[in-house]
Amino acid sequence: MMAAHCALLPNGMVLGFGYRNVGSAESGDGHDHAFNEPYTSAQYWSPQKMEPVGEVMWFQGFNAFCSGHSFLGDGRLVIAGGYKSGNPFHPAPSKADELRLATVDGEGLRWENPGKMKRYRWYPTLVTLSNGDSLIIGGSAPLVANNWFDTNNHYEYYSVSENRLVPHDELEWEYPESEPPVDPDSTGRQENAEGRRLAGLYPLVHLLPSSGSGDDGLGILFVLTDSFVRLYNPATNRLLGSPLDAGGFRTWMTQGASVIAPIDIGPDGQLPPTVRIVVLGGGSTGKANPYDPALSDAVVYEYDVARRTLREKRRFNLQARRIMGDATLLPNGQVCLIGGAGIGYTNTHSEYRRRPELIDLNSYTSRQMAPLPENSPDRGYHATSLLVPGGQVFVTGGNGLWNEGELSNRNAQFEHKTVDVFHPPYLAQARPEIVAAPQSVRHGEKLEVRVRKGSAMSGGTAPSNATPPDVVPAIILTRNSSRTHSLDTDQRLLRLQARRQISADEVLLTGTIPPRSWAPPGPYLVWVLGRGGAPAQARPLLVHL
Repeated sequence: MMAAHCALLPNGMVLGFGYRNVGSAESGDGHDHAFNEPYTSAQYWSPQKMEPVGEVMWFQGFNAFCSGHSFLGDGRLVIAGGYKSGNPFHPAPSKADELRLATVDGEGLRWENPGKMKRYRWYPTLVTLSNGDSLIIGGSAPLVANNWFDTNNHYEYYSVSENRLVPHDELEWEYPESEPPVDPDSTGRQENAEGRRLAGLYPLVHLLPSSGSGDDGLGILFVLTDSFVRLYNPATNRLLGSPLDAGGFRTWMTQGASVIAPIDIGPDGQLPPTVRIVVLGGGSTGKANPYDPALSDAVVYEYDVARRTLREKRRFNLQARRIMGDATLLPNGQVCLIGGAGIGYTNTHSEYRRRPELIDLNSYTSRQMAPLPENSPDRGYHATSLLVPGGQVFVTGGNGLWNEGELSNRNAQFEHKTVDVFHPPYLAQARPEIVAAPQSVRHGEKLEVRVRKGSAMSGGTAPSNATPPDVVPAIILTRNSSRTHSLDTDQRLLRLQARRQISADEVLLTGTIPPRSWAPPGPYLVWVLGRGGAPAQARPLLVHL
């Protein structure tokens, strides 16, 4: 199958899913009805075995292609929306108003149907709030060729405590609109509702802390829609401050990538005064022009936690112009930017990017890595990547003819069903070994991790008898990823500065779990690092509601 959507489940397995790949027939009307049929294909992939596990699963009743998803606070993956239609004049027969819950059940997967949303949502964004609920932003149900027509602007969320969708009818909330932002360079970048609207198509959204020391509210959201950046408080349904111009069209259809920079937490839970959000690449105009250049810069925004304000901190250059790249936070704090293209919107005319970049968010520098192997496909639109427990980056998906009416089984050579596994340079070093770590923890509690003293796990090309590294006095938490279309709202990295106790055989690291708007509840991986930045094999952790 071609996995346009991927998530690292709490059991350590990668779940890939997308449209129905096989079994459809051509109707003769120019549309491939595999996309319009209410089926979802899904499959497991094992990071431990480095291979797919089991057969492709078909789930009937909805089509999750082009849906949004995030992990709820209890570890379930909620999936909302899906494919609109192969015919722009037909109202989404593929049930783009559906919700599904993917729950790990032993070694299997339980697929639950909790009901429907009030309207179709094609290209929505889901983000987990500090109470573990998943908020649904944006998406559309266009009945004409303009995908921005009838963009959803109403409030819905999936409640963990009530275990149901809380629809617009119960809240009667529309997402707020700002005054029309000023586009200073008059480039004619595509704008949704003149740039006033919070919601859009796959807006880049991240959860930020709602306070410096407590858990008031649901967190504050960083939202990049079209060409503009906003702060939004979901507890009050209010925008905070004025929109900031992003310097390009960095959401669909010329999507950039975004991450929250690593957050440092003191050994007794001390919190930093600011949080950085980094937006990497994107489109210059957002137009459906296969020759428009991608952006070659990254923008760093700084959020002041106490004041709840956002400012542009700086910009820095990437090694290559890039749209539709996937940005993956590595345990050592670097970002791996992989895939995408340099022009257009990753169609067959695009300059595909075959060299990953490693980005240092301390020095704001980027360096290119060796290109993907010759037999690897171009990872453009509908490609995904995510961090797996061994410290590698899982990469799959992508297709090249989506924009030309050719996304079909008769062009299966453009549906990339293979997997690449990128080994960051730290895997060539000797690695520490975690010998004990808890499986669950609550906010404010101490987290203890035991590391074997004088042991080394070889990874990559490191010899098994390599000199064991000293252990960095920090516990690294990365939240499990769920990625689609260069978007991953779950991804974040917390560095818990740790107190270190050294015994004859072990090193005991003790850190503190920060409040929930800093560490939203749900599934995480626990890492420790050697002095050279090489991570141990990660352990799973559930941060409880």
